[in-house]
Amino acid sequence: GGGASPRPETTEPASAPYNFVSLPEAIVPAPLDQGLDWHKMEEDKRLTHYRDYVCADGAKSGRIELSLETLTPLFIGSGSSGDTNEFFSPTGEPIVPGSTLRGFIKHMVRMVSGGAMRPGAEFTERHLYSRALADSLASFRDYYKERMVENITVSKKTDDGRTIEVAKSVSKANAGFLIAVQGKYYVCPADKESLKIPRGEEQNRAEIRWHHKEQSADVITGRSPQKKYIYFRISKADWSKERRLPVPESVLKGYREDKSRGRFDLLANGLKRREAAGFTHDAEISFCAPCFYMAEDGVVQHFGHGRYYRIPYEKSIADHVPAALQKDTIDFADAIFGCKALWAGRVIFEDAVLQGAADQLAPSRSHPLMTPNPTSFQLYLEQTGKEPQHWDSDAPIRGYKLYWHQKASADSWRLDPERDKVVKGTQEIRPIAAGAHFSGSIRFKNLRPEELGALLEVFSLGESGEDICFKIGQGKSLGLGSVRLKARLLLEDTKEQFAGLFTDGAWRESLEESTGEECLAAFRQWREEHLGEGKESFEKSMKELRCLLDWNKTSLPKWQKKTAMMRIGDKSDTRFKDRVILKRALDFAR
Repeated sequence: GGGASPRPETTEPASAPYNFVSLPEAIVPAPLDQGLDWHKMEEDKRLTHYRDYVCADGAKSGRIELSLETLTPLFIGSGSSGDTNEFFSPTGEPIVPGSTLRGFIKHMVRMVSGGAMRPGAEFTERHLYSRALADSLASFRDYYKERMVENITVSKKTDDGRTIEVAKSVSKANAGFLIAVQGKYYVCPADKESLKIPRGEEQNRAEIRWHHKEQSADVITGRSPQKKYIYFRISKADWSKERRLPVPESVLKGYREDKSRGRFDLLANGLKRREAAGFTHDAEISFCAPCFYMAEDGVVQHFGHGRYYRIPYEKSIADHVPAALQKDTIDFADAIFGCKALWAGRVIFEDAVLQGAADQLAPSRSHPLMTPNPTSFQLYLEQTGKEPQHWDSDAPIRGYKLYWHQKASADSWRLDPERDKVVKGTQEIRPIAAGAHFSGSIRFKNLRPEELGALLEVFSLGESGEDICFKIGQGKSLGLGSVRLKARLLLEDTKEQFAGLFTDGAWRESLEESTGEECLAAFRQWREEHLGEGKESFEKSMKELRCLLDWNKTSLPKWQKKTAMMRIGDKSDTRFKDRVILKRALDFAR
């Protein structure tokens, strides 16, 4: 109750193994964009335009040779079943797959070239869910209550027999049964009655108790911080087709993707097929579960188990990403790496193979790779002012998420069975130790100088006093995956190549080492011209990027502690619960 509470006075700042690189103000178009609407163009016209662009004079082909050194243990899973997920080794030797290198280098190109951030590609578009009845932030609690709770007046008998009116807050949610008919979902409205929990009965587990004869079901919500005295029985459903309320696909998708629910999944715990048909006396119904729901204009908006279920924010993640970055403008990553349905990429990433030997560490379970999910809005949204902004505020998203380097030892990633909860069914992993060397390459064909420059920029980021390294593979939040990458550019001399096409009857590839300086200069000039007024803020985000990639930050005082994951369940650490805000990268790494 009461007014908005100011931010809690937790003395420790939020610690997190990740931080963010601010987004650009607008997309920097690649030279290929040419102001054309490539997505709406007819195919033959598009192919002609694209061919003209790719085959124009001055295009560069060749190879970038990569040498990679692991600075911490590295793990890239092979997806093997069994007790141990082995390191990716299709030939018997550990390999860094080309797809791993391609993925992270494409992401880097996007950041250094002012790229787009589009739903489905650069972020997963979904509506996040929350239930903030017990949240320590008043504004966030009130926001939930406003949408889910209403105050009503009820009559109550006093001890001396008088009747008085008292105010009571109740859930706005209605009771019903969620059903499926031929793959489509509906809610059938029903009645609910509250029943007292019998003395001494512990309702510790969330469950549904079915009463087939009466066509009713008890909704047991399980443990809660406050003592519970009642549970609900849902019965007398109206199964008629006319009264069924449709559940849109988007609402189901949101429910399925709500990663934080963790407690009870209605879709997994309802009656299926014959049981559902038997309970509802309707052969067409293939699924049935009691639920609470809210509808608007006869359409279900959200549903859940128990009266105070988790509700989706009305805004989705995309609503927090600047619209300017969600446009179809062709950015450098689209042009170089290919754009689905438009054209293929002009780069091929070879697997990086082991040079010499690699120490395989003893397999072990790792700390569960769980991160605070995006519902921890105080970590993921720009926070200004006194009151933390949540996902239905207008706060923009903080940017591209990257993991800090940590000096992970050969053992720091391992699960400590004394202290850590062992999650059943998790595989052991077998990383390789620091100090392993791999070599791979990127082959490219017909890149414009600016495009090749964008690719080379990734390997030319460091300023004096910085040691730019990258993170690949799994377990990044535990400090795994830091690698130092060196690149060497070899350019094809096309004139030479055609002059001496065959030597001794064999194809002769004429490659010369190059610094790539002129391509870098062409890219930087293009970027500067197209950033316009966004130049200053872009320079700041490049500072954040270099800060996040700088291996030297691992030597800062208390760095291990600062980059440790805040444990959600750790009673002594209240920062997560208090929604302490994560400082920006440049303020954090001091």
